[in-house]
Amino acid sequence: MKLLIRESIPADEATIQWVAHAAAPTTPLPEAGRYWDSPRQFQRWTAKWDGRLIALADYTQAPDSAYEFWVSIYVHPQAQGRGIGSALYTHLRNALLPFNPLALKASLHPERAEAVRFLTARGYRVESHIHRPTGHVTFVKLFKSTEEKDYTP
Repeated sequence: MKLLIRESIPADEATIQWVAHAAAPTTPLPEAGRYWDSPRQFQRWTAKWDGRLIALADYTQAPDSAYEFWVSIYVHPQAQGRGIGSALYTHLRNALLPFNPLALKASLHPERAEAVRFLTARGYRVESHIHRPTGHVTFVKLFKSTEEKDYTP
């Protein structure tokens, strides 16, 4: 079985919503079209495993910093534990290299233990505590400077 990562297209939208809801039912998915007419950078990819769309990843440039990006990765629960999230994360961070990010941020519900482990294994730490009413926590990975290119976990 082969993993195929490609840019998302509008025809993927229904399946993207299904994957995101299955992976993180309490986390709102960023709307792909919301940033297309904005100067903020946004990119989304999908991952197909054995011909089925089973995961996605995206980044959105923060509104107040050219060097800060919000990142999201969703892998359908039936496909977790196969390295798909790791492959998407590598793809995502390589795509961000030209922007020289100082911080990557992710927001998730702290009860999603597998997601917390995934982020902390890659150097993320809790930046802020529970946000009301969603119950999400913000995790951040900081870099020493815009020249730091070592994104290895």
